[in-house]
Amino acid sequence: KGGDVGDAALDRSFEVGEDGICGECGVKISSLGGARFCHMTRRHYCRKCHVNESFVVTERVLQQWDLRPYRVCRRAYEQLTRAYEEPGYSMERDLSTVAAARAGRALSAVRKARLRISMMREYLSACPNFPSSRCTPEERSAAVDIGRNHLVDDADTFSMRDLVECEGGEG
Repeated sequence: KGGDVGDAALDRSFEVGEDGICGECGVKISSLGGARFCHMTRRHYCRKCHVNESFVVTERVLQQWDLRPYRVCRRAYEQLTRAYEEPGYSMERDLSTVAAARAGRALSAVRKARLRISMMREYLSACPNFPSSRCTPEERSAAVDIGRNHLVDDADTFSMRDLVECEGGEG
C-alpha cells in the first residue's frame, strides 16, 4: 500500500460476494462468459459492473514494478483514475524489494534530477535578476511553478503517473 493515495486506491471495501455472485451489485453471474475478472480486487463481476476498462494497478506497480494496464471493474477504474495524479508514494516506504530492484536505475535518476531542479527552483525564486529585477516575489514564484509541484518539493514522493512516466522515459 502507498500512503494516503494507496489506501484509497486499494480500497477493497466493495469486494462483497461469493463465487457466482457479482462482487459489486450481488447479481448472480454465469461462469460461462458472464463473469469478468478484476485484476485489482481479484473478484468476478457482471458485465454491468465490469466493462473491460484497463488501467495500471497500483498494487502490481508497488509490489512487482508491473506497469502494464490490466482489466478492472468500474469501481476500481474510478478509484485508480482518481488517484493517478495524487502524490503519495515513497520509493523507500512503498516499493517492495522486488519493485525497487526492477525500477532502481530509472527512479534513482529521476530522484537525482528532481533534487537538482528543486535547487534550481529555489535559486530562481530568490534571484533578484530572474526573470526581471522588477518582478515581485509572487511573480518569480509563478514563473517557476511547474503545476506538479511535488516533483520538486519532495524528491521521494511520487504519484502513480510519475512512476509510469519514469518507466516510459517521460519522468
